[in-house]
Amino acid sequence: MPMFIAAIVWVGAGILGVFMPSNVGDIAHLSGIGVGFLIGLLLKEWRTTKKELIRFPEAYMRVWENEHMR
Repeated sequence: MPMFIAAIVWVGAGILGVFMPSNVGDIAHLSGIGVGFLIGLLLKEWRTTKKELIRFPEAYMRVWENEHMR
């Protein structure tokens, strides 16, 4: 079973569990899934918009390699 389908089944069971009382903290599980989903979206956005912090010209790197990497 693909993980995406398993996640949908898990969330569906959690939602049903909220309305059928049991000794399981369904709201806590659903909250954790929601927070994890939001953090995942934020990290994905941060990763795609991340800029290069340091740029070195190719010629500079070649000189450095020739001097220090012998």
